[in-house]
Amino acid sequence: MSNLKSELAENGLLFPDFKNSNMEVFNEFAAGNGRMIGKPEKSIMLLIDGLGFDLLNEVIEKDNLLSKTFNDADISKINTVFPSYTPTVITTLESGLFVGEHGIVGSPIPVREYGEMVNVFEKGWGITERELSMPDTYTLFPHMKNIEKLGKNSSFAYLQDEVVFKKNSSIIDFKNLGDRFKEYISQRDFFIQLRKLVRNKNYNSIYGYLDKIDHAQHVYSKSSAEAKELMKYLLEDIATHLLPEIKEHGWSLFITADHGHVSFKKEHVSMIYGTDKLVTYMNTAPWGCSRAAFVSIIPEMENKFKDELEKRFKEKYILLDSNDAIKEGLFGSKGVPEKLRYRFGSHIIIPKDNNYFIYKYPYQKEKDRELFGSHGGMSKEEMEIPLIKFA
Repeated sequence: MSNLKSELAENGLLFPDFKNSNMEVFNEFAAGNGRMIGKPEKSIMLLIDGLGFDLLNEVIEKDNLLSKTFNDADISKINTVFPSYTPTVITTLESGLFVGEHGIVGSPIPVREYGEMVNVFEKGWGITERELSMPDTYTLFPHMKNIEKLGKNSSFAYLQDEVVFKKNSSIIDFKNLGDRFKEYISQRDFFIQLRKLVRNKNYNSIYGYLDKIDHAQHVYSKSSAEAKELMKYLLEDIATHLLPEIKEHGWSLFITADHGHVSFKKEHVSMIYGTDKLVTYMNTAPWGCSRAAFVSIIPEMENKFKDELEKRFKEKYILLDSNDAIKEGLFGSKGVPEKLRYRFGSHIIIPKDNNYFIYKYPYQKEKDRELFGSHGGMSKEEMEIPLIKFA
């Protein structure tokens, strides 16, 4: 075991297993077959945002209907990639590229061509026709090669929430799907639209994305009754409104996630402001996310930075050297293109346990509600996700 893997394990953190990951599952789905999914004639891939392996088990075990239904499924524990953050993981799955190859390490991220920190949630996640028509224009996101591969099959359809659908409607890889890129307006509508596709003999491959479970855990926390109840309702919809339909029409169903969650309380939150001494030792503000903060430390200030971090936060974090992390393959590829290397900074702050770091950007508005759940880090809760197979 490498030194990095040992260090992470000693601190209760998990180095991703890429061979048994959602990335591998999605690559196989795009190819139409593979070790993890077999070779289904007709397949549905559901990605449930924020569905950790622990949350799934807890909800299923406490419900008789769900226990009986999911006892018939093949459920295995797999990993997600690092950072375990939605734009990072979705870009990885849909492009088929490792994080070390696409450089979307969270949000915000520094983008030299823009000369600023960029909030990737405000962008479409892919390349637009306008960008393609201007060869010298920098593209923040890569081609979504797995979507492109799936789209070459005229019997493929992609179901997406209306908000995300609108944001991505100008992306070339989705635009090429035409009316096979479909929006839904609610969870119930998702299943109405999905059943229509299942009954339609023109389709044999469907990808659907559901995001409300993630949002519930941010707002209420994973351990809350509300999040568990919403998870229960979603699984009941799958059990009662989808499984009978797919069995009747000969489909295989695969369910996985982009990441899991950790819950936290006010005492777990550590604030970093622009006026902090820590920031004076950096080339720029931190970026990434609150459970995986990337920093660029001024070389001659590295010892002072480490001393101040230790003084301020003691045992709440581990600090990784980015060069070591890249060489050890933490981002999938054991190397990063030179044009993207700066995105990975000099070091990465990884909170341990339920700790949570927030850097307050001067332009940021105060959130309209307090959050009680997060993800992006390397805890087992965030990194371990399910792969559920109904074949």
